[in-house]
Amino acid sequence: MLKEDSDENLLSKIIEYFSYVPHHPDLWGDLNYSSETKKYAKKLIQTIDTKTIIKMLNLTEDGIERGTIGQCVESLISIIPNNENILIEIINEYYENHIGINAFLILSSYNPKYIYAQRGFFKNILGEIAALTVEFIEEFGGYDLYT
Repeated sequence: MLKEDSDENLLSKIIEYFSYVPHHPDLWGDLNYSSETKKYAKKLIQTIDTKTIIKMLNLTEDGIERGTIGQCVESLISIIPNNENILIEIINEYYENHIGINAFLILSSYNPKYIYAQRGFFKNILGEIAALTVEFIEEFGGYDLYT
């Protein structure tokens, strides 16, 4: 459904429910998935392709912050194999809008050393948001999306 549906309300609910699988730190409680169901759902999440990640990131206009759909999206991306390379591809293609910016912020939290090493490139394509993020990484040694 994530890959094929386009109804944003439905997609948001699916993403929210799936975000329990990789452990969404702000969702207390449980949907009472069995361990087999969690394993199965995790395998499904790990097959999410770039096109679907872009679709999910499109829902993140409010950013990647606590209590937003962006936090749920990030929790799913966190368990997708090769997620950093996928995020880099997305940044390169969507740097002019919130999809690319939010991909950049997620990548900054996953791999701040890479962001810092490529700071000139990111500052060039993303401008002030990249400059501020790089300054934060330089000062604090990392980037936390949720503090």
